[in-house]
Amino acid sequence: MRTRALHSASLLASMALAAAACAPGPDEMPSSQTEAHHKRDSGVPFDAGGNDSSAAEASSDAPEMEVGGDSSPTDAGHDAGAIDAGADTSVADTSVADTGVDSSPTDASGPTGTMQTITDYGWSGTAVYQPAGSPWWALNNAWGGPPPGTQAIDYYPNNFPNYTTIRWSYGGSGGNVLGYPEVIIGDQNDHTLPSPNGVEPAWHGMTLGSLSHFIVTWDIVINSFSGDNWDILFENHMNGNEVGIFLKDPWVSSGIAFTNLGGISGIGVPNCWAAGSFCIVPSAALAGTPMLSGTIDFMPIWNWAISNGWMSSSYVIDGWEMGIEATNGSGSVTFNSISVTAM
Repeated sequence: MRTRALHSASLLASMALAAAACAPGPDEMPSSQTEAHHKRDSGVPFDAGGNDSSAAEASSDAPEMEVGGDSSPTDAGHDAGAIDAGADTSVADTSVADTGVDSSPTDASGPTGTMQTITDYGWSGTAVYQPAGSPWWALNNAWGGPPPGTQAIDYYPNNFPNYTTIRWSYGGSGGNVLGYPEVIIGDQNDHTLPSPNGVEPAWHGMTLGSLSHFIVTWDIVINSFSGDNWDILFENHMNGNEVGIFLKDPWVSSGIAFTNLGGISGIGVPNCWAAGSFCIVPSAALAGTPMLSGTIDFMPIWNWAISNGWMSSSYVIDGWEMGIEATNGSGSVTFNSISVTAM
């Protein structure tokens, strides 16, 4: 069962020891407790819908470089009052060539064709969309058992995965994450789900020790939301260990600081979910401002974690997942563009 829970005192003690072992540069953040989440399985199918609530405006105050991008979504049938949160980020090594092999297409003019919606919950069939010949797919992941009719994914077949919108309307005041509707490239490793059509990215099955770069670029818009008990989480499980980054984060409040690794500064949290796991929170998200657009090369951050014994170079990466977790409230988030390149 995965719940939001405070780290134990022993975990905080181990993080303090890990901080002392860091390479020059990182410093331990102020000692406040960290909340972590733990997944639990749910395969119960429901029908989903969703509605949008009033938009709330986000501010930006982190010192990193702002990356441009279309901040106004074209999301047919949803709330037009989108937030441009002015996401703060800094650019990773731009000298790295993007081969385009694993990248999503770029649609500067907005989505084309007819929007489709995934309303079913589950792990296959009508809970999934994947274009022919593509390693990208969408999964209406309802592992936490959300109420019927409260979670959906809108997508445009002509542009997928770009312009995909995730919607939820959970209501209530639940304390556990109810679902993780998501866009995936490659495998969904939490439930050991391979790419449904068998098409995998070129880096599928590679160890971290064999990679020099793992670069993710994104542009996200928050269309609307109510309540703050939700996150934007990019992640995957490597050798059974959950590894991810919170681009919007109401849960994690402390960790071990790093500066200018992979294009960002922030904190890393060893054993974030369980022993062997590792999560990242960029400085902007830690300060309360979602990091809605940017480019990160994760390998410098993961190599830092490996050098401190928090991860292993033998971790195998089979996929990358990008989605929303929420415990209650409602909202709508559009992924205007996403790309992943590894080499």
